[in-house]
Amino acid sequence: GVRTYKLQIEKRSVTTGELEPSFGSGGIVIDDSFTAFAMHAIAKDGENIYIAGGGGGTQWYIRKRSLSSGALDPNFGNAGVVSNPPELGIVGGVAIDGGFIYNTKHNSIVEKRYASNGSLDSGFASDGSATTTVIVYPGPVSVHGDYLFISPGWTEWTVE
Repeated sequence: GVRTYKLQIEKRSVTTGELEPSFGSGGIVIDDSFTAFAMHAIAKDGENIYIAGGGGGTQWYIRKRSLSSGALDPNFGNAGVVSNPPELGIVGGVAIDGGFIYNTKHNSIVEKRYASNGSLDSGFASDGSATTTVIVYPGPVSVHGDYLFISPGWTEWTVE
């Protein structure tokens, strides 16, 4: 058979563990409109969640959804999704700070995007992208004050 992939996000109470019925359908958002098979990171700001992922030779993506309802934000990227072709790698980590999204990608890249619409911030490095020393697989990114902290998901080492 043909394998299909679906992104499922649940919103649960930290106190009781119960699903929040106002989020998606009964506390769950299921999205089967893409071919990527892995969600790599979730970040949130005051009103939204940002879901980053990709893989399996498919394009990477960042999706912006309402924290309260789970609905995609139509003003972000293309109908709530920013994505790129597979040759540009997958997103490994995502962080939100001061109206910006910072994400790590394959090919040793960290990007800075506007959280409002997903476009790159051309004032950051070269057209919104900077080359890092992180190789092979992108990992977590965190913002603290004036600095980004980036860690590789894994790197290749040779032991002789």
